[in-house]
Amino acid sequence: MHADISESPKPSADEPLLGATTLPDDTLSLHVQPLPILAQTLPKPCETESQVVETIPSQEVLSTFLNMPLDIRWEICRLLGPLELLQLARSSKELRIFLLNRAHCQLWVLARINQIGLPERPPSLSEPAFANFLYSITCENCAAPDAWRLLNGHFLRLCEECFESKTIRYYPTANNRLRLWPMHDLYGAHWARKKKCLLEQEPEGTYACRILKADLDEMCSKIKVLANSLRADTGEEAHHGDLEAVRARCAPLLEDLQNKFRESTAETKGVLQWVRTQDQSRRAEQERRRQQRFKAIVARLEDLGWKEEIEYLGEKGLSTMSTLPSASLPYDLTETDWQDVYPGLCKFLEGVRERLRDKQYRDLITARMEVLEKALVAHYVKALPRTPEMDCRPQPIDFALTPECRAILDVPASVSVTPEQFSSIIPPLAEKWDAEQRQALLDYIVPLLGDIADDVDPLRLAIAYFKTGGTTKWGSSDGLMRYPDILAPSTRADSYHLRRAPLNDNHPDEEDSYAYAVKTLYWRTASPDGTDKEEKFSEVRVPYSLARLAEPEVARVLIESFRRVVSALGFNPARATFDELQQCGRWLRCAACERKDDVVAFTWLSAAQHDRAWHCEDLSRRECPPFLARRLKPAEWMLVDEAETAGIRTILCQYGETHPVASGIRVSCSLCADFNSTSGYYDPYGWSLSIPSEMPKHIMQTHGLTWKNFEEALLNGVIYIHPSEHGTRSEIKLGSLTYGSPPVTSKDNPGGHW
Repeated sequence: MHADISESPKPSADEPLLGATTLPDDTLSLHVQPLPILAQTLPKPCETESQVVETIPSQEVLSTFLNMPLDIRWEICRLLGPLELLQLARSSKELRIFLLNRAHCQLWVLARINQIGLPERPPSLSEPAFANFLYSITCENCAAPDAWRLLNGHFLRLCEECFESKTIRYYPTANNRLRLWPMHDLYGAHWARKKKCLLEQEPEGTYACRILKADLDEMCSKIKVLANSLRADTGEEAHHGDLEAVRARCAPLLEDLQNKFRESTAETKGVLQWVRTQDQSRRAEQERRRQQRFKAIVARLEDLGWKEEIEYLGEKGLSTMSTLPSASLPYDLTETDWQDVYPGLCKFLEGVRERLRDKQYRDLITARMEVLEKALVAHYVKALPRTPEMDCRPQPIDFALTPECRAILDVPASVSVTPEQFSSIIPPLAEKWDAEQRQALLDYIVPLLGDIADDVDPLRLAIAYFKTGGTTKWGSSDGLMRYPDILAPSTRADSYHLRRAPLNDNHPDEEDSYAYAVKTLYWRTASPDGTDKEEKFSEVRVPYSLARLAEPEVARVLIESFRRVVSALGFNPARATFDELQQCGRWLRCAACERKDDVVAFTWLSAAQHDRAWHCEDLSRRECPPFLARRLKPAEWMLVDEAETAGIRTILCQYGETHPVASGIRVSCSLCADFNSTSGYYDPYGWSLSIPSEMPKHIMQTHGLTWKNFEEALLNGVIYIHPSEHGTRSEIKLGSLTYGSPPVTSKDNPGGHW
């Protein structure tokens, strides 16, 4: 007997129980719970899915049946099937005594013969126990209903919880034997403590067969006895010794276990196959009734005014609602049931209504923010073609929280909002915003520039670069920006976004629903059914702020890198402007990093990046690995001579039509006021286009222009690289090696801009 499954009570002469026959020691006896099976709508084996027993005998009918003479009762019962006898046996104590009396065992045999299509009864089960296993769907360990789990080699039905707690997986081989691990570690109590180690691990994706833990406990106890006897014979020094001796000692036991497993599997195979087929029909019928009940519930809810919430739930949300205990019963919906079901469903739908109202309000604010965006575009893009400077403008988040814009945006949903309503307030707000941001940038950068010429705009100097965050990633140019590009909106979800702030320092007030919605519009809202909660990101949207610019000591190191490069080009860092260096056409070489056959020519922007990544000790030691920081040397910049410069110009002309624009950068259509797209995303291994760009399709369909490639469109001024793209990498290898990738040039970017 198995200790973890409760055993059947001992039969008496007066009242024998189901399954109370004498069974072999290796067979699990069934304990049949006294449940009202008649109340369960179980189909007969020969019935279709729609034919289900629904009539429950009343006490008067049962009393009349019990008062009949014995021979009449016998004649009635011999015409019934196993299911009817099983239901009668569980309808009253008197009928249970009558039907389970050993003298009346022939009734069960006749019932099994009456039912066509039943499998053969195995010898290890009595007739009542066999009928119970065929038709009862309750767990034989905890009596839970709807227990669909069957165990190979056993006439046992378990619920999901008992199936997981009472059984363990094993890996079946082709001949369906228990495949055990090598028996080289069977000494002492090791296997008693770690029973799972006895079974071979189940490979990913294989069929999960299981055995009872009670069987495993029995096997482990026998192996422990053998291991202890072997240790007594060989001594402690053989703890990790003769593997063959261990296997020889355990071989008879393992062979006996495997033979028993094969026999029990063969005995139960046909019966389990028949029961699984019936279970499939039962479950299909239950599912049909559940759906029928749920449709009736949904119809009543719609009649009571919940139609909008039900439509918002959608297919996924309704599927979640159908799993609620009150809505998932496989019974027809009655008026009494409805009175019990409705309060729970009403509470669920109230949560749905709250999430629906939140979504509707967010959608309303999103639409009105788009109207504000159109008003800003109309103010800054006054004529076409559009230029990069027109994209360096405020965003809706910069004005949405101002009293002037909030008075227009934060109005009831019944009030329409149009771009014309902002025509009178946008010009003064935009002028004020431009002046404030320019002054804030000057206040930040001027103390870091040192002595500069009085007649030069500090923001136009070549060394006037801004950096966000602490230090850059090693060897990267992320976070480097110039004025006015620094004002452009960034589409990158990274740490240097100047219109985002940490949630901990800028937690929005949930009481102010408008401000909360404006700052968290890009958060993922909760799902309609509430299974997925609102995803609160670590950042919120805020008006433009310089709080994320680098600390002065870090920014000073960056500016010093640019100062060294500008000086190496022969310009005065205190006076040279960005435009002058872009048009100078000079290239640099780093003598400190050159090798014999690896001579690289840098543009001034790429040289500044190289200097910052490899030759700025204060910055590099915090970014690059220590072993590289120890090898840093001061940069030695040299101008590329005229002959090499002429060769570079030739290379640029050759690459002008063939070299592709970098993958995934943001490009803008100069013929439209607000159309932007990416250059497409390429497979990093094969350079095959994985996500195509929308720009070629837009240029051809909207403007009727022919499209050859991005490079030609850049040169012709049809498109331009959005100012939020701040890459600076541009270098060419000289000498005997193959030339590297030059920058993409355009009318607006003569010096090359990635």
